[in-house]
Amino acid sequence: MMYAVLSGQKQRSRFFIVAATVLYLLLGFVVFLFLPAIVFVYVEGWNYLDSVYYAFITLTTIGFGDIVSGRGMEPGWGHACYQLFVIVWIITSLGYWVMVANFITRALRSKKLHMSLIHRAKLLKDIMEKQNDPVFLPQKSKQAFNFIMQLSSILAVDAENAKQLQLEDPDTAPGLSDKSRSSSMPMGIPGISSLFNMSAISPTSMNNQLCRSMVSY
Repeated sequence: MMYAVLSGQKQRSRFFIVAATVLYLLLGFVVFLFLPAIVFVYVEGWNYLDSVYYAFITLTTIGFGDIVSGRGMEPGWGHACYQLFVIVWIITSLGYWVMVANFITRALRSKKLHMSLIHRAKLLKDIMEKQNDPVFLPQKSKQAFNFIMQLSSILAVDAENAKQLQLEDPDTAPGLSDKSRSSSMPMGIPGISSLFNMSAISPTSMNNQLCRSMVSY
């Protein structure tokens, strides 16, 4: 529960994981191991070392059976309350240690997942940088302008053929008389020549100049 409300940066911090683990372990040893051993010293009459030993083998579910609590007590309310205390202590302690183990597992898993995501993001970034190499844009732009210039040349040839056809037989192409008036201007894609201020340049020279400018880019 406490782990879930923490920020992602704290959950992935190595210092936070180590510090929280040490804190939880110390708290668990003090509250569920050393303090209950003091109770066993006074109730059972054991020495403190035997009491710690009993608490340890009980919480680790080893249970050798060489030391058993409540043997020297007479049946009664005191014995029943003491047994209830031992049962609650065992259940609470085991639940706490399970929570600590779950915290460590989730913290390590979160850190491992975070490192894996960082590694994948780095690989994806490297791939994108390779695909979007600085040479990529000039090459593709150069190919696009080459296509436009070739199309402009084709349109210019078609216009020249139509002009010759009109001169040979004006009746077959009456709609081309207006176009013949503007035949003195170089043919090209409207807007391309004015964009690069190349109205007096032929399509071939325009193509070469655009290619040189894209290569220098």
